[in-house]
Amino acid sequence: MKKKLALILKNILKHKVYLILVIIALCVGGYFGWKKWFTTDTSIRYVTAAVTRGALVTSLSGTGQVSATSQVDIKPRASGDVVGVYVKVGSISKCK
Repeated sequence: MKKKLALILKNILKHKVYLILVIIALCVGGYFGWKKWFTTDTSIRYVTAAVTRGALVTSLSGTGQVSATSQVDIKPRASGDVVGVYVKVGSISKCK
């Protein structure tokens, strides 16, 4: 058994140039085979149309939960209730 293994190893070392060429050929073939069978067609496709005047209707639907990325607490300096805001809609008001 050991003699057989030693003979195989001796033949491999004797023909190492051929072995290297076979390994390179297998790697190149594996690369192109992988690209052919395991990649998807990712070509970019543009859809164009003539410009027309009209209403733009867009709708969006979805399900899930909406949450804020950050939260800020607003605290006034004085406490109390707002009794009334004595301005009319459209009137000009100034700060003191």
